Amino acid sequence: MKCAIVIAFFTLTIVPQSCLATIVIYKRLPTLIQESVVVCRGEVLKVEPDHIQFRIDFVYKGKSNPVTRIIKQDHHSFSQGEYNLLFLKIENEQFAISDWPIERRLISRLPVPAEPPYDPMSQLKTDLVASLSDLDPIVIATAIRLLGEMGESDIASRLKESLIHEDSRIRGEIYFALLGFKDYSHFEETIAYINGPDPLLEYEIIHAIGKIHDIKQLPKLNQLTKSSDSSLRGSAVRAIREIHHHSSVPYMIPLLDDPDSHIRYGALMALAEITERMNGEWATSSDYFKANESKYTSKWKEWWAAQGRLQYGSEEGQRKLDEKQRKKMATLHELTKSKDRVMRDRVTLAIRDEGRTESIPYLIPLLDDPYEEAQYGAIKALASILDKKEAEWYPKPEAFHQNPSEYVNRWKEWYIKEGQYLYTNQPE
Repeated sequence: MKCAIVIAFFTLTIVPQSCLATIVIYKRLPTLIQESVVVCRGEVLKVEPDHIQFRIDFVYKGKSNPVTRIIKQDHHSFSQGEYNLLFLKIENEQFAISDWPIERRLISRLPVPAEPPYDPMSQLKTDLVASLSDLDPIVIATAIRLLGEMGESDIASRLKESLIHEDSRIRGEIYFALLGFKDYSHFEETIAYINGPDPLLEYEIIHAIGKIHDIKQLPKLNQLTKSSDSSLRGSAVRAIREIHHHSSVPYMIPLLDDPDSHIRYGALMALAEITERMNGEWATSSDYFKANESKYTSKWKEWWAAQGRLQYGSEEGQRKLDEKQRKKMATLHELTKSKDRVMRDRVTLAIRDEGRTESIPYLIPLLDDPYEEAQYGAIKALASILDKKEAEWYPKPEAFHQNPSEYVNRWKEWYIKEGQYLYTNQPE
């Protein structure tokens, strides 16, 4: 039976030609692992009205009997003989699925390691990579999604090896995962995939494009504002607003006449943010904009004709703006070394607001600042620039101050393993 694989936002939907089965992935893998008492793989032996009998072949986390009884909910869609990766919690003194309402995560039938691995969670990564060679496209798609959720950059190269897969839907899953890894080496192919066979996966890809914060991708994002696809234009504008670089201004002016009102408003706000005109004369709320649109769009068009084109639309103007920005960032980076704690705090906040990845090497030393608040400020800036919103990367103040070394060390390890190779020697 042939299957069409469709990925929605947080959703992996497998649609056979004759029936509909769904796998929805709501929680990121690190969160699922943290919340589960047992993480394991094995085979569904029997499906009863109130429970599932499951044979466990390998446990990645926790302890369980070889044959385990799991509470069955009405929505569960397990089938006898399926081979699954399970995340279990304790509910009424019995095992239940952690990631309600979705549970089915098919994985390859793999041999049990001859010797227990030093790190069982590394074994999970190994098993998911092995599943990429499975013959079942559902297993492959699930493995790609979960590997993407792991967020480890070394996985990206292995995923790219699978781009030769004949199933375009599998390639689409890989394109989406690469965006999550901030690997834009196949950006053009990713854009070309849009309007392909999977409209829901297309939505996820477009959503991910809107979360790009890498200034090096700005030329590609600027060009996307000319796309015939309104969703792509809107996503490009969202990313441009986050990056807020002066080179995008000439691309925002035509969007003031975009057919989509949301894009027109996004372009107006991008102009206000980039040119630092965030007062009521130039920027406003979306509701007020709807009622007074011509007032604002006309003002921006007049500004462009009178001075904006010369300042932002010419090579000489862009050169001057580049130099001004370079000097500003160089000053901020130098001030991270200030002996004045208050100054360091203010500079860290300013760097966070600028949101530029070239600042990352200057924030890392602040993780060793003698003051916890300065350490926390550096963590907030790093998490904001890299869009890492999970609690493990961007803790609440009370969580950080309870155990600051946990979060500081996590960021240091990330920089040693990954960050220094991605974000050093960038132009300011």
